[in-house]
Amino acid sequence: MEFPNKCPYCGKDMVQNYIGSLPDKYSNSKIGTLPDIWVEAHDCVHCHKPIFLFMEKDEQSNISGMSKICYILPPSKFIDYPKQVMELSKNAYEFYSQAIKAKELGLDKLVGAGLRSALEWLTWDYLIKVKGYTEEKVAKLSLYGRIEKIDGDRYKKVCGHIVRKFGNDSVHIIKQIDFTVDDALPLYGIMIDIIDTELTLIEAGKRLNEIKP
Repeated sequence: MEFPNKCPYCGKDMVQNYIGSLPDKYSNSKIGTLPDIWVEAHDCVHCHKPIFLFMEKDEQSNISGMSKICYILPPSKFIDYPKQVMELSKNAYEFYSQAIKAKELGLDKLVGAGLRSALEWLTWDYLIKVKGYTEEKVAKLSLYGRIEKIDGDRYKKVCGHIVRKFGNDSVHIIKQIDFTVDDALPLYGIMIDIIDTELTLIEAGKRLNEIKP
């Protein structure tokens, strides 16, 4: 989990602005040894409201003294999501937003299910509203089948299938793919960015056709 790039209060760009921690990092342990978990407070340089990072020792790191963020309070209200894609599928946006908030709270086990639900709605609305499929036809397709019907860009399919398998892994015991939350979230982001570009080109094409020669 990374330090947020947007303030959860004002939504402006945010950088680390450390103002203190609880407990002091070395107060409950021998000098030079980190406690198991502590809270760092950072101050937004714009609105001056605090954001709290729950930190823990990174046991997986080969470097002594390394730490990582467990979760963040408050969760961000500002989700980076293309406006056109949000309008295309509001349900997909809602599920994605909740998946992001779950991640910020350290609830990584819930992120995959939220991402898969977002993908379900995104492919549903995309095929109907962009590709002209009927609801009846789309309803007969599995999520795999819907992704396969997304034409025009191979990378949309690649991202879609990886997110689908990652979502399946979050609710099934048998794993299909070795991807983490931090791998899957950017791939969903790539997919919606490609769709956003496609929607922009479609709109530009319509406007071009309206121009008289």
